[in-house]
Amino acid sequence: MKGLARAVDNARILREFKNDDRTAARVLDVGLRRFPGADAVDLVKALTTRAEIAIALGEIEIARKIRDAVDAVTLGPGDAESLADELDSVRRLEAWLTDTDR
Repeated sequence: MKGLARAVDNARILREFKNDDRTAARVLDVGLRRFPGADAVDLVKALTTRAEIAIALGEIEIARKIRDAVDAVTLGPGDAESLADELDSVRRLEAWLTDTDR
C-alpha cells in the first residue's frame, strides 16, 4: 500500500483504535496535499473518510469543501460500483449539510 491509500489506512487506524479524529484529519489533509495526482478511487476514499471526520468534529465548512471536491472527481467506468459505500456516504453528507442549513 502506497501514497494516498496508505494515508487513508493510517487515518482509519487512528480513528478506530486510538479514537483520535484530529490526528486522522491531519494525516488525510497531508496525504491529499502530498498526492494530488492520486487515482480517482484513492482520492474518493480519502475525501469521504475526511468528510466523515469533518462531520464528527463539526467542521461544516470543511465538509462542504470536501463534498464539492468529491463532486469534481471524474470516475472511470467501474469506479462507481467499487466506491458504492463511499458515494453513499457523500449522499449522507449532503443530507447532513442540508439539515445544518436549517
